[in-house]
This record gives sequence, structure tokens and C-alpha cells, in this order.
Amino acid sequence: INTALSNLRSRIVLSAPQDPPDLAQWFAPELFFPQVSAGTREEVLELLTGALEKAGAVGPDFTPAVTLRESISSTAFDCGLAIPRALRVCGERDVVAVALLARPVWWGGQKVSAVLLPVLRREHLPLMNRVLELPARLSQDKQLLAQLPGCQTLEQFADLLRTLS
Repeated sequence: INTALSNLRSRIVLSAPQDPPDLAQWFAPELFFPQVSAGTREEVLELLTGALEKAGAVGPDFTPAVTLRESISSTAFDCGLAIPRALRVCGERDVVAVALLARPVWWGGQKVSAVLLPVLRREHLPLMNRVLELPARLSQDKQLLAQLPGCQTLEQFADLLRTLS
């Protein structure tokens, strides 16, 4: 038995733990909207889901899936960030659409100034935690949180998020 175990151990190759992916790789210029003038969360969702569909990242079933998820429970956090998402996997590619609002909108009882709408393919769904941990990390850095809605470019926004790592 010891010989068999020794042979088995010699065949096992443990891979080194990998760093979690940089969130910035999921952002795309055509899905980044700074200084959005919207009056309601529905307007913001319409902008982002429409842009995702136009970019080919999702199909026509995505918008109703996001709307249904939002009707069940608000996706707003008390740090001023909302992360709406679909109840099921609807993505054709991994991407996060971003709306930075010119003025906060009411979103399920919270004032929201930034909205991230992530789309991940089924095989990358566990990476959703990288997006969902942002509100907790942002809440710990009030100065960075205050700068977020003022980002004018995708590069500024991504750089700001990188400082959270």
C-alpha cells in the first residue's frame, strides 16, 4: 500500500494558487458611461442592458432577467453602489457595464451614484464574488468612494478600483 501511495503522490501535480483576475479586464470602453443623467434606476438599467445587448454580450432575455432579480430584492448597497444582475447566467462574454451618475438616484431605498452590471459566462460565475466584494471594500475607503462618480474615463475608474487591491 505504501508503494502504491508513493506512486500516486508522485503523479499528483499541485498547481500554484493563481491571483484573482484584475477586474479592469472585464471593462470595455463601449460599456462605460460617465456622468449619466438619469432620474430612475429603470433608466439606468435600460441604458446598461441596452448597451450590453448592442455589444453582443447578452441576448434579449437578459433585460427581463435583470428586472426580475431587481424586483425580488434591491441590489443597492449603502455605499452608493448598485450591482444589478440576472438571476441566471445570460452572458455571451465576460464584461461589466458601468454607469457613473451625474446625480444619485433612489435605488431600493438607497441613493446610488455608481452602477456596475456584471455579465459572466457560466464557467466564470464563481468570479462574481470579485464584483460583489466591491461594496464592502469601497465602504472602508470613503475618500475613494467619493471620487468614484467623478471618473471621466474608463482608465481613471479602473485605476481607482485597482487601489482597493
